[in-house]
Amino acid sequence: MDGWIAVGEQGMLDAGTMTDVNVGDQTVLLVRLDDGYHAMQERCPHRRAHLSNGTLAGGVIVCPWHGSRFEASTGRNLDWVDNLPAIVIPFVKLFSPPKDLQTYPVKVEEGQVWIDASVVGSQGES
Repeated sequence: MDGWIAVGEQGMLDAGTMTDVNVGDQTVLLVRLDDGYHAMQERCPHRRAHLSNGTLAGGVIVCPWHGSRFEASTGRNLDWVDNLPAIVIPFVKLFSPPKDLQTYPVKVEEGQVWIDASVVGSQGES
């Protein structure tokens, strides 16, 4: 994919909310924080849960399946598989090490939210 794709109107999300959006044939997680919009992979890198079904609180995205937590502004992993039983967490981390979310360029222009489709397409996220 080449170029920027408009994914919705500038006011499509309130601050502190998130949704999934289509960027060509890829699905991307779009988050709006007080400082603006952020775009990242929509699937958790652990077991590919839909992060759009998780929660967003205090700028942190929480995976709905195993509680992995990610900083919404950067995609940085904060906690990995936090909701699993404590006894299995070291083994899961050994075989599935913590990963950050892939982030994508996003901008707001002409009243629209735009995501750089060339970056999304080259990353192979779905």
